[in-house]
Amino acid sequence: MGFISRSTEAVLIDIFSLGNQILKLEIDDFVTLNGATPIPPSMFNSRYLHSDYPPETLKEIFLGKPIFEKLGLENVEDGFIQHIGEITYRVSQDEIYFKDKKNGVLIKLKRRI
Repeated sequence: MGFISRSTEAVLIDIFSLGNQILKLEIDDFVTLNGATPIPPSMFNSRYLHSDYPPETLKEIFLGKPIFEKLGLENVEDGFIQHIGEITYRVSQDEIYFKDKKNGVLIKLKRRI
């Protein structure tokens, strides 16, 4: 279970397991993971995602915005889909789904009310 707070400039992600916080991720001009020293988004991508990702990729995913300068963007009834090589990225009213098969990255967010 997690909570995402969003503004136009920043994203705060808190993930919990059995009532204990297991992840705190702050994404702004820098990325802060679990209160550690903030690092540039490009460095975060290199460490945790993939170095080829543009610096703003993670923030765009959590904000539900198109990635990679809208490459492969296809509008659908309730959002959009992007297919970029081995990457599938879907944004709808109920879900954000990002999967990079080549680099083993999966981000799946579902809206719960």
